Amino acid sequence: MAKVVNVGVFLPLHKGLRYMVTIILLVLMLLSGAFGFLMRKQRPLIRIAGQTITYVVYVLLLVMGVVLGKNDELFAKLPSVGLQSLVITVFALAGTILFAWLFGRYVMGGRGRKPEPSAAASSETPEALSTPQGEGGMKKILGSLSFLGIFLVGVVLGHFFAEHVTFITGDIIEWLLYALMICVGTSTGGEEETLRSLRGMGVRPLLLPIFTVVGTALGVLLALPFFSDLTLKDVQLVGAGYAYYSLSSVIISAEYSELIAAVALVSNIIRELSTIMLAPLYVRLGGVYAPICTAGATSMDTVLPFILRATSPQYAVVSVYHGIVLTFFVPFAVAFALLLP
Repeated sequence: MAKVVNVGVFLPLHKGLRYMVTIILLVLMLLSGAFGFLMRKQRPLIRIAGQTITYVVYVLLLVMGVVLGKNDELFAKLPSVGLQSLVITVFALAGTILFAWLFGRYVMGGRGRKPEPSAAASSETPEALSTPQGEGGMKKILGSLSFLGIFLVGVVLGHFFAEHVTFITGDIIEWLLYALMICVGTSTGGEEETLRSLRGMGVRPLLLPIFTVVGTALGVLLALPFFSDLTLKDVQLVGAGYAYYSLSSVIISAEYSELIAAVALVSNIIRELSTIMLAPLYVRLGGVYAPICTAGATSMDTVLPFILRATSPQYAVVSVYHGIVLTFFVPFAVAFALLLP
């Protein structure tokens, strides 16, 4: 698939310079994370950074959709995007659930069953982390779908109104990506309450993100036999989002392929929504760590209430930690996948 896509359509840079953009993004992520930690006492600043992320993502996805819609060749392939996204996601979830079970069984010594919630566990959990599943559940689902919706709006604008959106070019994406990285790093690094809650967590739970990464990477490989036009790099790039669809898909568009970026966007949205709706099932299949792993980077925020409802409030800390690590790891994972043949 990626072999026939002109990546220069989106970010017209020399190949070496495009990889330089990735390096800049990674550096910005680390520096802004450190800045957020240093400025964690300045709550208005951290709050503004977090709120700005959503608006930047909307603009990024709209522009990405417009550029894709302008390309008739890519537009004609959109029907296959849904099928490829679904198949890749199913295998990514299967691999992740399996490795979540292995983590609970062999790393945590078999403590993978759902425990009965205790008053002590509940009292140690911040109120924001124990929101009931039914409260705002539909709002969270609609929020995730809105990102897909704005992308599709961009596709329609680009395909049917191309002459009216000529001012939208790939050059905009580079600067928006830089802004997004700064906001994500600052917001995540500045969450003082979240960072404080991680103190005292045992050593073994620190390994959980590794199991998510390995389970996802091995799972998506099983999708390759189903699609002759997908490469190893393609499926690994899709899996490297870990449900952080807004960041990973835009980087993939700028650095590699608009079409694979569309697959990644839909796949990671499905991953997040499936955990929201099927968290109890994932617990039955792979133990209490399964929904944390399937949620990927979103285990720290949007999916957290559903994870706690399906497991126990005592898993709030490890879930938040897991999400923070994967949020920072997404751009690195995408960069590593780009190095594959």
